[in-house]
Amino acid sequence: MPSQPLHAPETVGNTSSLTAPSRQFSVSEAERIAAEHYGIRASARRLAGEKDENFRLQADHEAFFLKIVHAGEPAETTNLVTSALLHLEEVAPALPVQRVVETKRGQSELHFHTSEGEDRRARMTSFLEGRLLHTVPSSLELRINLGRILARLGTALATFRHPGAQRELLWDLQYAHRLQALLDQLDGLPNYRRIADCLDRFDVAVRPKLVQMRSQIIHNDLTPDNVLIGDDGVSVVGILDFEDVTATQLVNDVAIAAANQLVTGPDPVGPALDVVRGYNGVCPLTGPELEVLYDLVRTRLAVQIVISSWRAARFPENYAYIMRKTPRFHSLLGQLSASPASTATRRLIEQSRPS
Repeated sequence: MPSQPLHAPETVGNTSSLTAPSRQFSVSEAERIAAEHYGIRASARRLAGEKDENFRLQADHEAFFLKIVHAGEPAETTNLVTSALLHLEEVAPALPVQRVVETKRGQSELHFHTSEGEDRRARMTSFLEGRLLHTVPSSLELRINLGRILARLGTALATFRHPGAQRELLWDLQYAHRLQALLDQLDGLPNYRRIADCLDRFDVAVRPKLVQMRSQIIHNDLTPDNVLIGDDGVSVVGILDFEDVTATQLVNDVAIAAANQLVTGPDPVGPALDVVRGYNGVCPLTGPELEVLYDLVRTRLAVQIVISSWRAARFPENYAYIMRKTPRFHSLLGQLSASPASTATRRLIEQSRPS
């Protein structure tokens, strides 16, 4: 852990929700908010979260999800997520995403004051049932389905517009080169040189091509923690967590999903190819997008390591949750770095065609 306090780089947008603490709410407070503002009497259970306050609310015959957003999150960002969910409900009602629940006053977002006089915002949605992707055995059919539903989601978001989407987000791959400023603050980070080389390659070889590619608003975070799988073990029944939604290159969405399907072993890239094949069957990537995809997958690993390590150093009380995936990403980045990017890219182009 660094000996000096870590500071967010000024070159990467608003980071207050990632860098500043925000007061916790009790389950009784969540229950009171539900009853007072939504007319829902339910028992609350706290859910894990990196920065927001998340609760499952169980009423007599229905469950709901209450998110009290971080105090440092701009109102425009909160409304971006709410508006994205409302847009999807209108243009793609078959997509399995949460539905916004209005307050008793007919508002899609709740603005309230705490007993201490603090102004806070919250959003209530339906609660989706299913098994988190990381708890389900992987299979070819499942990975193909992941790619397909991500493409359907991207197609639906292609017509969505919101001023809050034009933001510089730490997790947005198009700004990965700027994370060198965070990496420089992480004294003694394992694989420092490998991570720095990855960010440098992105800046020199990938970014000039990336800025010329298709851009739109994307989900930007299709990870095993944000996907629900049905009882059959292969159907996607829920896409969660739109907090990282942003306007960026479309191929970045595929890179993130593919990076999260890499495996440690003799063929780490194999399962990721299945996701790309599924995606291409619905929304084919262009030749230039496929050519940068492997580098973007590696970049996502580096981004995950840097941001998680940086945040864990700032918030040691939440270290275990923030860093739960990081050792695996270190291992995968090492495996991918041992293989020439040109070889992996050629394989990606040849084997990711839809079947």
